[in-house]
Amino acid sequence: MNDFSIKIVCLDRTGLVSEISRIISDANFSVTSHRAVCTDELSIFNATLSAGENSKQISLIRKLHKIKGIKSIELK
Repeated sequence: MNDFSIKIVCLDRTGLVSEISRIISDANFSVTSHRAVCTDELSIFNATLSAGENSKQISLIRKLHKIKGIKSIELK
């Protein structure tokens, strides 16, 4: 398995974590750990993801960027 970390900064709204989780799951990645923190207007979602050899990180990032309110996505 290939593990990597991702940090997503976006405008906070209802259903945001659910939408992020759905996209990650639909792309066949597993969330091995996560933490979401909210400020007045922003949500910061940090997660460690795991996928097999055919993982497509770039495709996942493109799909996540389509979420309304995404400010930045960073692979760690």
